[in-house]
Amino acid sequence: MAEQEHSAVNLVASALTHVSGTTIIGRVAQLDAVVTIDYPGVDETVQVTVDENGDFLHESPAGLTEGIVEVTAVNPVDIATREMILVELALPVPVVTGTIVEHGGVRKLEGCVNQPDVKVEVELANRVVKVSVDQDDTFEMNLPDKILPEQIMVRATSLRTGKVGRNTVTLGVTSKTQPVPVLTEAMIKNYQSDQAAQQLVVQPRKKRGIFRRFFAKLFGT
Repeated sequence: MAEQEHSAVNLVASALTHVSGTTIIGRVAQLDAVVTIDYPGVDETVQVTVDENGDFLHESPAGLTEGIVEVTAVNPVDIATREMILVELALPVPVVTGTIVEHGGVRKLEGCVNQPDVKVEVELANRVVKVSVDQDDTFEMNLPDKILPEQIMVRATSLRTGKVGRNTVTLGVTSKTQPVPVLTEAMIKNYQSDQAAQQLVVQPRKKRGIFRRFFAKLFGT
């Protein structure tokens, strides 16, 4: 009797860790393959959908950041095609960002980290300052006026893994705003004074045009 040939499902799978959690991503060669995922500590097996390209993805349970995930694929009419891959979930190196902003004349450093249970320290010139991280994984601290951006380094250490992430700081860009220059009250007043000197008349209902021209001047457009 001739040996039956089995068409491989060619399962590929890996884990992608991001700010909101971890996603299991993968691919199979057979579009009708059944793909299932078993997460550590979870009793129920999850069956995922394979799209028209053979790709699949699934968000891991909230809070699950470590452990071994079993990903299995099989042609439902040929059990001999069953393939399994073990995917390790592991916390990545912390990503920390810092931004210099000004609120009401007070110069601040605002920042955030991409995971909980992280210790954040700020290197200011020759000294290190510990800052508190809130429940939203953000932090802020007042900055001395004479400290330059290039003299500042933010450092985040995971309390779970000991992994350390470092980053420089930026000006006027935060995770809550779009990238724009830092606007201070003095800068706006100087611009308005300059416009008045050129005898430009601005109607009250077109105040927005002042800022539009101000941004154009800053960006050189």
